[in-house]
Order: sequence, then structure tokens, then C-alpha cells
Amino acid sequence: MEEEGEGSVENDGSPPTEYEVASTRRSSDNSLSSNDSILNEANLPTSKPRKRRKFSHQEEEWLREGVRRFGVGKWKRIRNAYRFNERTTVNLKDKWRNLVKSGLT
Repeated sequence: MEEEGEGSVENDGSPPTEYEVASTRRSSDNSLSSNDSILNEANLPTSKPRKRRKFSHQEEEWLREGVRRFGVGKWKRIRNAYRFNERTTVNLKDKWRNLVKSGLT
């Protein structure tokens, strides 16, 4: 039977909590390994959010022309064919959806 003391956990038959599991994984210097980190690199944002910018009249025209030329859903081809500075394919798709909804296509 395990002696009670610092770092011991009573076993009442229930599965261990995340804290109990993590505390048993600590290395001799009492630090968590890279796999046990609560704030892992995968949880951190990879880039800053983009600042919201309105589409210019020219960008709207390029989008309409691109859809006529390549078709709806060909956002990457449209983005590459015109000079959409700092616009993602998702930006183009969302703008097209809003243009269609408002009847401006």
C-alpha cells in the first residue's frame, strides 16, 4: 500500500484526473515535459488577425469579372488572376455571397 505524503494521491477506484496524470509525468526537476504543456504551441495563434477592409469598387468589379470568366467556386484562380492585395479566397467567397444576396451581381 502506498504511504500518504507529498505527491501521493488517494485511490478511491475512480480514474485519475488530468492533473493527477500530469503530476505523475513530471521529470525529476519537477517540470512538465513538452508533450504535457497546458499551453502547447498547437493552441497558440500562428498569425495576427487581419484588419478588416472594405472591398473597393475595383475589387468588386474584378470579382464579378472573375466569376464570369472562371465560375463560382474558383476563388483561388480568381484571386491569382487579379490583383487582390491581402484578400483570401474566403474573403472573395464571402464577398460574392453578399453581392448575390443584395442583388448586386
